[in-house]
Amino acid sequence: MDKNNLSGVLRKARSLLLHIRRSVASGGHIDEIPEFDALIGVAADEATRKLSALDSEKSKDE
Repeated sequence: MDKNNLSGVLRKARSLLLHIRRSVASGGHIDEIPEFDALIGVAADEATRKLSALDSEKSKDE
């Protein structure tokens, strides 16, 4: 997968993960499934970390 496709996939995944997290929280269920919330948070953070690394690589290539 080229870097542009990976970047797009990661941006969409991060957006969806954050949307899921907000939906669970606004539904009042966050206290019932803290492990789920933690995993969603970790996944979103990892997507952000990878996007930063890709952006950094992209800057070096230019």
